[in-house]
Amino acid sequence: MTKIMCKKDGVEAMLTTIGSYEYEPGVPLQNVPAFKCQKCKEFIFTPEQVGEMEAMTNKLKAHAEGEKK
Repeated sequence: MTKIMCKKDGVEAMLTTIGSYEYEPGVPLQNVPAFKCQKCKEFIFTPEQVGEMEAMTNKLKAHAEGEKK
């Protein structure tokens, strides 16, 4: 697996899971994989993780729209 480094601190980020994260405000995602800098504690997402969050957010928004009809 490729090492993910924090651009701010130059420290290796460790894979973790965020219990609840809003990629878009008002659309909470559960159990989101992310990398977390051990120094500054900021989360870092790979392009693949961003794509997965976008897809899940769109799916949840479409489902919510379907319920409104």
